[in-house]
Amino acid sequence: EISVRQAALESANERLETTVASRTAELERLLATLREAEESRKRLLTDVSHELPTPLTIIRGEADIALRGNGKPVAEYREALERCREAAIHTSRLVDDLLFIARRQSKETRLHLTNVDLATFIPKVLEDCQGIWVDREAAITFTSELDAAETHADPDRLRQVLLILLDNAHRYGGARIELRLTEGPDGYQVDVSDDGPGLD
Repeated sequence: EISVRQAALESANERLETTVASRTAELERLLATLREAEESRKRLLTDVSHELPTPLTIIRGEADIALRGNGKPVAEYREALERCREAAIHTSRLVDDLLFIARRQSKETRLHLTNVDLATFIPKVLEDCQGIWVDREAAITFTSELDAAETHADPDRLRQVLLILLDNAHRYGGARIELRLTEGPDGYQVDVSDDGPGLD
């Protein structure tokens, strides 16, 4: 009878240890999920604070230019409104992406790949940046020896990255900003440089 009871006790202990191990593993998984969610939240806040100011600065700058002075040609107002509209569309896409991240439907950034000619794409981005240079003097130049620079990429993402780099150069750099397009062994390279003190 003692042997039977001892065997039952050992079996109960084994079941208890198995249950405790299972619950411990489940708690560890929950803690890992919470840590991942917290990291995603921090990344989301960082993205919001870093991404949204650039298109909003463009909209504000273009509006300031349009409202300055009197008797401007209709074409100038139309160009300002078009740049504001493009910046608003870009902002809407950013918000969609941030919501996409927040809902955690996927860990991958959505890319819409298409053919992009960097030789003509980059000057268009620089035109959209005119509103950024309103608040202080800054001279920006674009140099390229390439007549065409065809690549397969997401134009919205490229525009987003260029705007961030140019905005950083404008905020923390000197008065001269240079954007350079060159051809490399594996594709094309775009450099944004300025004469400021630099960043850590």
